[in-house]
Amino acid sequence: MSGPASWWLDLPHKDELWCYTHNLFSDEECDFIIKVGTDPEIVTLGPGVVGGGGSNSRVDEDIRKSTIGWLPVHEKTNWIFQRITAAVTNINNDFYKYDLTHIENIQFTVYKEDSNFYGQHIDAMYETNASRKLSVSVQLTDPTEYDGGEFALYTGKDPAILPKQRGTALFFPSWSLHEVMPVTRGTRYALVTWICGPRFK
Repeated sequence: MSGPASWWLDLPHKDELWCYTHNLFSDEECDFIIKVGTDPEIVTLGPGVVGGGGSNSRVDEDIRKSTIGWLPVHEKTNWIFQRITAAVTNINNDFYKYDLTHIENIQFTVYKEDSNFYGQHIDAMYETNASRKLSVSVQLTDPTEYDGGEFALYTGKDPAILPKQRGTALFFPSWSLHEVMPVTRGTRYALVTWICGPRFK
C-alpha cells in the first residue's frame, strides 16, 4: 500500500511530553487495518489483560474492559510495521532522541459502546535487558462514529485530551500516566505499540 510522502508533526508541548502526527494512515488504510484486525484467520481477539505480562497477566474489568489482538508479521501487515517504524524514527530523531532498538508488538484494540475503557496506567516495563521507552497509539475510527473513548494523558493535575482524528498517531514516553475513557456509543478501533531500548541510565 502506498502512504503519505511525509508525516506532518505538530508539537503542542514545548517540553515534548507528547506529540502527534496526522494522516499517518489514510481512511482507506484505516479501513483495511480494521478489516485485518477483525479477521479471525489473521488476528485472534480476546479480552484485554492487565498486570504487565507473563504470569502476572489477568483480566480485571475494574481496570480495563476492551478486546485486543496482535498483528502478526504477515504479507498483509508488513507495510503497517514499516509505516510505524518510519514514523517513530522521524519523531525520535527530531524530539526524544532515545536509544531505541525494536518495536515490541503491534496490538489491535477494540473499545465497544458497552463502556469499554482502560483506566489510568503506565506502559513502562522491563523486558529482559530492555525497557519500553516510547508508546504509540494510532486512531483508526472516525471520531463521529463513537462517543467517549478520549485518550487522556496526565502531564499535571488535569489531563491533556489528545487528538482523535482518524489516522492520527500519538507518541509519548512510556512512563506517562494515561487512560482511555469509556466509550458510550459506537466502536473505537486503535493500534498500540511500544518501542523498546536499553534501560535508561
